[in-house]
Amino acid sequence: MSEKIKIHKVLFIPILFVTFLWAVKFVEYLLDVSFYDYGLYPRTITGLKGIAFMPFLHSDWKHLINNSVPLVLLGGIIFSFYKEIALKVWFWSFLMSGIWTWVIARPSYHIGASALVYAFASFVF
Repeated sequence: MSEKIKIHKVLFIPILFVTFLWAVKFVEYLLDVSFYDYGLYPRTITGLKGIAFMPFLHSDWKHLINNSVPLVLLGGIIFSFYKEIALKVWFWSFLMSGIWTWVIARPSYHIGASALVYAFASFVF
């Protein structure tokens, strides 16, 4: 298998995920709306929805860029070196970073994929 095909295979899911993050931000921008209220609000029943939605929401373009680069790089590393468990790592990092944010974070809306980035970095290192 050529190196180019290997790189595409390794980066497919991380780039697909980040593309979805960008699509959500474009929808917010084009419709002039904010999905901020879908973020995670700790220790409330209504805040539980944020476990699923928090990583897809970003406060501004800079925030999105700052999450996109490490998601692609760390995601690529995970899919390159841990092929057999990469999807499980992705799923559990997504779920547990949201749950732990819901449990221990300060009482405010939390948005962004930073918790996912930290979970990936922790796994890799």
